[in-house]
Amino acid sequence: MRREGFASHDVSAEGGMTTLAVPVLVDDTLVGVIASLVFNPVMRESERMLVQKALKRAAAELSARVRADSGPADSV
Repeated sequence: MRREGFASHDVSAEGGMTTLAVPVLVDDTLVGVIASLVFNPVMRESERMLVQKALKRAAAELSARVRADSGPADSV
């Protein structure tokens, strides 16, 4: 997870499920995790890569939003 910035876990029981997750970081501080549960007994690598890219994009957008929202307050 630290090296790739992505985690995946497959469970074959009960028809199959794959959990895919990425961290939401603000200046190297973990502020959250975005995850997706895929109910599919066999997830192809191409599908896994698409989900991984979408999760990383969402995490980057959320990280930027948190950073912007937590900046210094405007003085009146």
